[in-house]
Amino acid sequence: MAATPQTIRIDRSNPSSIFYLPDELLVQVVSHLAGDAQTLRSLARACRFFQIEAEKYIYAKIELLSTNHLHAIIEAFTRRFDRVASVETLKILYRFHGGLGATADERAVFNACVGGMKALRSWEIESPYDNYKWNEGGDEWVLKDMEKFRTHLETASLKAAAGGLTGPGDVGLSKLERLVIHTHGVSDDFWNLGEFHCLFRHPSLRYLHVSCLALPTDLPELEPYAKSTPLTELVFDECELEPRSLGRILATPKNLKHLTLGENVYNINEGRGANPRLTRAPEAALAALSHVAHSLESLVHYDPAWRSNMNYHKPLPIPGGGMRDFHSLKTLRVDTCSFLHRSIALSHTQAPPNLHTLQIRNRYPRITRFAPSAASTNEDFFERLPPHDPYTYLASLKTLDFVQGATSEMPMAKTLHITEDEALRERHKTGYKLFKHGINLKVTLEATWRAGLIPPFLHGEPLPELVCMYDAGEIGFRRTWAPAHEAELRTYELEYAQTSAWLRGKETPEAEDYEDGSVVPKVVEEQTEFPETDQLTDSDIIWCRGKVGRSLNALWERMRRADPDEEPHAFTVTIDSDDDGMWDEVLDEDDEDLAEWMDAEEGDVEYVLAEELMGPEGQADEAFWEMQAQALLAAAAAVADEDEVTDHEVDDHLD
Repeated sequence: MAATPQTIRIDRSNPSSIFYLPDELLVQVVSHLAGDAQTLRSLARACRFFQIEAEKYIYAKIELLSTNHLHAIIEAFTRRFDRVASVETLKILYRFHGGLGATADERAVFNACVGGMKALRSWEIESPYDNYKWNEGGDEWVLKDMEKFRTHLETASLKAAAGGLTGPGDVGLSKLERLVIHTHGVSDDFWNLGEFHCLFRHPSLRYLHVSCLALPTDLPELEPYAKSTPLTELVFDECELEPRSLGRILATPKNLKHLTLGENVYNINEGRGANPRLTRAPEAALAALSHVAHSLESLVHYDPAWRSNMNYHKPLPIPGGGMRDFHSLKTLRVDTCSFLHRSIALSHTQAPPNLHTLQIRNRYPRITRFAPSAASTNEDFFERLPPHDPYTYLASLKTLDFVQGATSEMPMAKTLHITEDEALRERHKTGYKLFKHGINLKVTLEATWRAGLIPPFLHGEPLPELVCMYDAGEIGFRRTWAPAHEAELRTYELEYAQTSAWLRGKETPEAEDYEDGSVVPKVVEEQTEFPETDQLTDSDIIWCRGKVGRSLNALWERMRRADPDEEPHAFTVTIDSDDDGMWDEVLDEDDEDLAEWMDAEEGDVEYVLAEELMGPEGQADEAFWEMQAQALLAAAAAVADEDEVTDHEVDDHLD
């Protein structure tokens, strides 16, 4: 016999019971458990009141990484549809698998539920057929899944009526504030906007990021919606942009603050070549941007012109006032080939009047069979910087940052290349000239883990990182000089200390740790006895090289761990094989064990298992390091009293 369900009565008259508290306090109790999913699930089983309150947090965030979870979430929604209205964050990030087509019906049921998510504020959509899988069922995703999403967005968007604009009311997606869409076309990697212009008519959307979108020539449908939306940040990622339709889109927000114009730079194929639409029509592009002149604070432009134009460094004069009306624009980040660089940044009469930070970006070359020649013409900012004179006429400019793109496999991303002696000295001289104009020079690496990773970056892929490789303000231009033999001795001490500490994985001593001012490569504030100079000492070079090396080692290890396609392996020590001289003072060539792993094969980098260097516990022999330190310092001290110290003399004493 089945058990008879019993109704549990809650006694609110008992002062010792939690239910004696007012409902408002009980709601606060539940809210403090928002991050504890297990406790919330237990609490939801206690009574109806706690079930309703706890499920507001249990279902607040749904992240679907696999279609395997669809059945469970659909069943939960079916049992109590009010749960749908609790969803505030939704991430649809299905991974591709062979049976994805068989989940179409389940996806359709879940997609219908999205229309009831009245509390939804953040939504991410990523097609499982991205990365060249759209021919394996991607048409169904576009024609069914994406079309259903468009229908929901259309319902939640503003409508033009005879008397003006009408809002959607209290419907699903009407509170949406953040939306990211990574998708494709029916049989192509780009999708046409079509009826998705509702994206730019949403009454509450503040952040929109779309990738691989192809805009039409014009969008007259948006004309009635000028200055009607609260959108503050818009990101076009690897998109095909048309100036006229772009202008229609930029006319809809009331106060757009941040804009990224990412044209199609890397998704080049037989049907779509490099087509820099904005740079080829700079006046039309500026006309489109004029709609946000009153509010724009930061502007980014990624331009494919370097693939097709061999003279992309040449200034591109245009008539008119340029961007002199963009009084709020403080940050400009552009490719070297962009019209915003060639026509605006290089012309002080057309640049934004209050520009504080200018980042000039050099893409890393990605040679393909569709665009091989122009890709190989990219110059390397670490080796040589462009002429700096035009930027000194920008009266408001405070920071000039040259950003060089590179992947971990590229020689230009190696420590010795970035800090090559002569290039670093010339860089510092340029930094000094800019410093005299009140501008701080930076040189930054935009690091990508491997060449196969290109925009748009999907879920789980390591994102590019900006890492400063040179900061003139940090190094400074005031220093004192010491006799050559003292500076040389300090150089050997610092070089050994940094090298050995790095190999042992310990904190590396900085140059400023030494008392002798001759090797202090930092700014000495209010020390007028230290004259200004644009020169760098050898110790400055070593300090910069150590700092860059540590930054790169941490960066590549962090990216390796973040890459889902990377096989886990033991900790590795990365050594530039070209830096032979650095090891002469540290390692005894007669030590066959060390010499064996120090001998690099073909290539710039040798990877060595930590156990081969440090033993099974990963700890170096302290006696070994002490012996090397004593040998190095004794050799340097033995020749310190001589008039001139050379590397060969120190090597002779070490031998």
